[in-house]
Amino acid sequence: MYYTSGFHECLNNLVVLASTRMNAPVRTKQDLAAGLRDFVAATNTTPAAPGPLHVVDDEDRLRALARQFHRQPADGGRRLAALPGAVALFQDGLDTLPPQAQRLFRLLVTEVALFDADAVTPGSGALVEQVGSIYVAPGTGWRAADVAECLVHELTHLLLRCDEHRYGHYVDPADALREQEFSRTAVSLTPRSPMVAFHSLVVAAEIMGLRAQLRRGEPRSPGGSVHGPDKLLVDRALQCADDLLHRPDRDSHYRERAVALMEHAATGLRSALPEMAL
Repeated sequence: MYYTSGFHECLNNLVVLASTRMNAPVRTKQDLAAGLRDFVAATNTTPAAPGPLHVVDDEDRLRALARQFHRQPADGGRRLAALPGAVALFQDGLDTLPPQAQRLFRLLVTEVALFDADAVTPGSGALVEQVGSIYVAPGTGWRAADVAECLVHELTHLLLRCDEHRYGHYVDPADALREQEFSRTAVSLTPRSPMVAFHSLVVAAEIMGLRAQLRRGEPRSPGGSVHGPDKLLVDRALQCADDLLHRPDRDSHYRERAVALMEHAATGLRSALPEMAL
């Protein structure tokens, strides 16, 4: 949501949510952090780690997170922690993001599990029902731009979750979360649930926004690649957008706010087409 909706809209959502847990207006960064922490604690299904943002180095905590993310290695005795260089790579990836995006990330993410990609399939993940925790398993040859894509991906899920708390996205939230073959996703065109398909569309638009930012002034920069080549990502994401926006039963599943975010994401993706033709 940072690239397609803008920093101020994202921040305003967080301020509104934080204010619901306070007896006075949110006036300072400290107020926002405290109120948001209380809001997350009240709405998460499981407790999140306290802030500030940190990389998990405790093997027991890593194993607990691996279970929550359903990323337990086949070899139960294998060490999960990534090699020390992964911490520097994570920091480089975070530093790649604009300062305002980093601020949103630090407000919503309190712990990052860096998994060894020999133990956990390379990639990343977040739990929308547990705002605060994400994991990244950097693959061989990953660069800072690849990590940045993963951080934007997971931040988008968390920002969408906060937006949902404020506005409501689904006619039937329980059904939206239920695993089902509802509509194709933007990255892989795999049929998934209403929530996953919707989130994937916004994620794809955000990834293209990040890539455009990284290439600004450096048009030949390769950017990240973990979400596939630009053209393939945009083509698939626009198929996802068409599937979702033109469903005859769309309004039986999605509320007006979710539809507006889908349309905004589709507009952002279409704006990338002329750039790719250069």
